[in-house]
Amino acid sequence: MRKVVLFLAIFPVACFALEYEFKLHLPCGPNDMCAQFESDSGPVSLRKEPEIVIGESNLISVDIVHDEFDRPELSLRMKPEVAKKFTAITEKAIGNFIAIVIGTKVVSQPSVIQKIESENILISTGIGEEPFWSNIPWIKSKVDEKRKAIREENNRSVIIYAGIGFSLLLAALWFVFGRKK
Repeated sequence: MRKVVLFLAIFPVACFALEYEFKLHLPCGPNDMCAQFESDSGPVSLRKEPEIVIGESNLISVDIVHDEFDRPELSLRMKPEVAKKFTAITEKAIGNFIAIVIGTKVVSQPSVIQKIESENILISTGIGEEPFWSNIPWIKSKVDEKRKAIREENNRSVIIYAGIGFSLLLAALWFVFGRKK
């Protein structure tokens, strides 16, 4: 009975931590400490320790943008010290992949073609895939805040254009019917 109580006491804390960060792991090499992680396509062998843990505290900005096919992409701007670590990781992973892990599940495995030396990165989804970041509350919150600000700005623009249009309509009516000839 104690094991069940202990499990129930630990489980909510673990879930809380899983939802607020994601980890970047490299594939397992011959001399690495490895662990099996689950993915939708079966188990994946990765280095046991993550290379970077990405959370809200080590990012400058987060946004959702869309590619030319209207697929969502996660746009991240990392703090400089995190960007340096990311550059080192991508250099190690050229020709391979970096696994994005939430909890113990691999949610994405983007291929690395070249070293990425930028603070800004885009993480895209595959065709028809649900974006992994939609389940991370702080990312969802930041994206929702930006979308709300954009909607408010668009609403202000509509009100201004409506006011200008109404003023032009009144001026035209006055010009046609109200001015003295």
